[in-house]
Amino acid sequence: MKKIKKQEEICYEAIMNLLGADIFKEKMTDLRSLTLTKDLENNKSIELPVYFWVLKRGGGISTYVKDFTEYMSALGLVDFIGTKKYIMFRLEYTSDEAKFYELERLKNVIDNVKGMNRNFKGILCVDINGWIDFTNSKYFKDFLSFIRQKRTNILPIFYIHKDNDIIINKIESSLSAYLRFDTIRFNFPETSTLVDLVQRKYLQPEGFKLSEQATLFFSDMLKNIIENEAFNGFSTIEHIAKDILFFLHKNQLPKDISKNCFEQCVKLSNYINLLKSTNDTKKYIGFITNNKE
Repeated sequence: MKKIKKQEEICYEAIMNLLGADIFKEKMTDLRSLTLTKDLENNKSIELPVYFWVLKRGGGISTYVKDFTEYMSALGLVDFIGTKKYIMFRLEYTSDEAKFYELERLKNVIDNVKGMNRNFKGILCVDINGWIDFTNSKYFKDFLSFIRQKRTNILPIFYIHKDNDIIINKIESSLSAYLRFDTIRFNFPETSTLVDLVQRKYLQPEGFKLSEQATLFFSDMLKNIIENEAFNGFSTIEHIAKDILFFLHKNQLPKDISKNCFEQCVKLSNYINLLKSTNDTKKYIGFITNNKE
C-alpha cells in the first residue's frame, strides 16, 4: 500500500470538513481507498465516471468543484494542462428552431484556457438547469455527443438545482445513452449545523450568545426558510446572520440573547419576514443570485 502524500491528506480533510454533502464525502472516501490499494506508480489507469451532481441553489457548487479538482490532482486521477484546472460553464437553453451558439461558445471557452498547449486537460463543470425539461432535444444530444468526444481530455461534471426524482430520471436516461456517469445528490447541512455556523462565524466574534431556547427557535425557523424557493443557500444564511447582528447592535441588546429577544429580532426583520412570507412560491422574490452558485 502506498504512503499517503501530505497534499492528498490536506485535500481529503478539506472535503471532509465541508458542511453537508454526506454522499459526496462517501464517494471521495471510496476513491481514496481505491488509490491507496493500487500497486501502481500513478492512478491514470483508473477511469473516473462523468459526474451528475444535484444540489440546492446557492449550495456551494464553486467550493465543491474547487475542492474536488484539488483532490483529483492530489490523487493523480486527472491530468491538468492549460491555464486553469477547471472551467465553470452555464449551458443556456436553445430551442431546436434557433441556431445553437452555445456549443461554439463552449468550444471557445475551452480553447481560451488551453494556453500554448494543443489541448486543455482538466475538469469541465456545466450548469444544465436550463435543459431539465429538454433533455431529449436535438441540441442537448449534440452537446452530449461533443462531451463524449472530449472525454479523453476532460472530466465533465453536470449539475442541476432541482432535487426531483422525475427530472433526475429523465436526465439520467439521456446521459446514459452517451456517457458512463455517477449521480451524487448533495444534502444541505442540518439546521442545527447552520445555527452553529451562524453562532461561530457571526455572533460569537461580536460577543453574542444564543440561549438554548433561542437556539431551538432559530433552528425551527430555518427549517421553514430552507424549503422556500427564495432560499439561496449559504448566501441566504449569511444575509440572515448579518440582519440579526444589525438588529442586536442597533438596539444595544444584551450579549446573552433570550428566546424573547430573538423572536423580537425576527419579527422586526424585513429580510427574514420576506423569506418566510414567500414560502411555497415559485419566484425568487427580491433576491439576486450568484450565477456561479
